[in-house]
Amino acid sequence: MSEFNIRRASEEDVDEIYRMLRELAAHLKEPDAVTTTPEKLRQDQKLYQCMVAESMTAGGFALYVYKYDACKGQMAILDSFYVAPENRSRGIGLSLMKAVEQDVAECGCSQMEMLVHDWNARAIEFYLKRSAVNYTDQMHWHIYRIPLSNISKT
Repeated sequence: MSEFNIRRASEEDVDEIYRMLRELAAHLKEPDAVTTTPEKLRQDQKLYQCMVAESMTAGGFALYVYKYDACKGQMAILDSFYVAPENRSRGIGLSLMKAVEQDVAECGCSQMEMLVHDWNARAIEFYLKRSAVNYTDQMHWHIYRIPLSNISKT
C-alpha cells in the first residue's frame, strides 16, 4: 500500500489547500500573489477541480479549470500544482499529475496547459517528462492579462 492517497478535494480540504497555495506563492517568489480567501475558495468550488494528496496531512494539491478553445475544443488549465517540501521525491507529484490527466481526459479534454516560471527548472523538467511542449518557444505566444479593476465602470 502506498504512503499517500490521491483523491478529489472536498470542502473540508479548503483550509489546507489555501495554506499550501500560500506556500506555493512564496516558493514562486510571489508571496503577495494570493488575494483570494478560504471563504472565496469555498464559494467558488463549482468553478474549479482539485485533487489532493494526503498521507498524515495534505501533502500536495493540483487545482485545474476547464476552458474551450475554438480550434482544439475543451482543454484544461493546470492553475496550481504543489507538493509540500517534506513530501517531495515520494511520487506524490507524479501521482497527482496522472490523476489530473486521467480526469481531464475522461472529461473530453484534448490537452492541458500550464504556466511555468522560466527559472523553475525542476517544474519544467517534470512537465517535459510528461510530453509538455513549450509554446513560448515553439509558437512565440505571450500571455497578456487585462485587470478588470482598470476598466471604467461608466
